[in-house]
Amino acid sequence: MRAPILSIIKDISKTRFYRRNSLLNIFTAIFVSMFSLSAQTPRRDSGADGLSHLVALKPGDKIPDAVWNQSLELNYFNGKKKTIKFSELKGKLILLDFWATTCPSCIENIPHMEEIQKRYPQELTVVLVNSKRNKDTPRRIKIVLDRYKEKYNFEIKLLTLLDDTILTNLFPHNTIPNITWINPDGIFLGNTLPDEVGIKNIEAILQNKNADLQLSGEFRNKDNRMATPPIFDTTGVKFLSAITGYLPDYLPTYPNVAHKNDKSNYQMVNAAFNFMLRNAFKNELKGFESTDYVFEDGLKDKIQLMLLGGSRREYQYSYQLFVADTISPGRAERYFQKAFKDYFHLTIERKRGPVSYYKIEILDNISDLKSKGGMHQINVNPGEGPIFFRNFPLVTLLSLLHQYVDLPVSYDRNEDMQVDLTFPVGFEGMPVEEKLSFLASKGILLTRQQQEKEYPYISRIY
Repeated sequence: MRAPILSIIKDISKTRFYRRNSLLNIFTAIFVSMFSLSAQTPRRDSGADGLSHLVALKPGDKIPDAVWNQSLELNYFNGKKKTIKFSELKGKLILLDFWATTCPSCIENIPHMEEIQKRYPQELTVVLVNSKRNKDTPRRIKIVLDRYKEKYNFEIKLLTLLDDTILTNLFPHNTIPNITWINPDGIFLGNTLPDEVGIKNIEAILQNKNADLQLSGEFRNKDNRMATPPIFDTTGVKFLSAITGYLPDYLPTYPNVAHKNDKSNYQMVNAAFNFMLRNAFKNELKGFESTDYVFEDGLKDKIQLMLLGGSRREYQYSYQLFVADTISPGRAERYFQKAFKDYFHLTIERKRGPVSYYKIEILDNISDLKSKGGMHQINVNPGEGPIFFRNFPLVTLLSLLHQYVDLPVSYDRNEDMQVDLTFPVGFEGMPVEEKLSFLASKGILLTRQQQEKEYPYISRIY
């Protein structure tokens, strides 16, 4: 799935707000008046008098007529508005994108939602929804979005509901961003995280009215991730150490050893494969980066998607250790390493010897890749279209190239430039020489070299 770069690196700047002169205050007051909150309190003259009897919908439920009859006041971000009947959207796939100004990832996902709307102008409608419980005022919205305009030259083109209560209660969720899916037949398919919004799922719904969506909704560990409920039943158990796949009812958790009543729990939930790999082999990978990995012959191709697909649920895993005793963090980590080896049949050892690698040199024509600005975006999933990087740090792009070639890479970590780069369709499956030729044409020259050094060797366990 396409995802904002925030899922890979954090680039949240601290911003101070200063008191402006009186002229700007007058302008802001005018803007606030234009951007007045959407009145979604049911009115008898709006056909909404039946809304007080509505209950939260479950996946598979039909949207009630009382909701279709509701008038929606949609707001542009320049202060203009338009009012429609919700029923005007019937027959399309409807995506409700719940957001707030306090949620950077919500805002940074909006460019992707705009691309989806542009790709399917007749087949679907994306509506942004800002809930009343967010307590977002028009003034706050303006201040936050002005920052994005100044930093990224980004202005939201989609329309938004403001001060919503009806849709928020109809499609319950306790985290944002949250995407609510309503199929063309008016059936609520469920709530998901934004990663599910991709070509594969959209095409499935347009053709078959349904898709294999990984539903979320309300997460069990939203309020305290460090106190995540056990993912396995440990009643009557003295020892349990097990890995399983993605768990839709949980937000990701960081590994942590907790002691209670002379018992020990250690778990991580919905962790990317590469994150688990680095935690399972901390000592073996100490001092190394993923660009240093050396693989057993034929292994890299088999696990490449696992290494790349950190945001995709099929490459996220969960682990739980339970011991009816008090144990140290080091012992817990040893249990985890054994579970990792047993589950993935992989191991890592430090070796020393001659290592072939690519030395990266930046050429003058790299200037052609200088970013034109805009929100950070990245797509590394070929199933969702060409691989691309927009307004992306060059040094981070170089760190990912080892995933697409046959050897480790070495590069100058002081490269300071934002780039826009789109790879050819099918790049991931091209012969290595064609990949190297393409990269050189873009100012990134990879030259094969060899050096005697220590390296982490990843191999199968048979």
